[in-house]
Amino acid sequence: MCINIRDIKPPKRQTADYDLVVCGIPCGAVITSYSPAYPAKLNALPEDCYPGEDAEVEFYIVDRRGYRAEWIMNKMTDRDWEYATSDILKELEK
Repeated sequence: MCINIRDIKPPKRQTADYDLVVCGIPCGAVITSYSPAYPAKLNALPEDCYPGEDAEVEFYIVDRRGYRAEWIMNKMTDRDWEYATSDILKELEK
């Protein structure tokens, strides 16, 4: 039997993996997916070379109590998302 992970609803209350402040509102981020950066391999035969990949992270925002906060995510600008993503990636890559 195959279970689609998207069909599984996350628990209502989550512990934040990373603390953030968005638009002056203290909140947290729950990381759902992370793939580290891979450097390019250029010093090999052409068939063994490959380009590098950037790190990727997927997360959602929770309030201080740990509940998913759609209203904060709707309030975030593109700049807020970029800041939060880069901040979380810096912390994960330590």
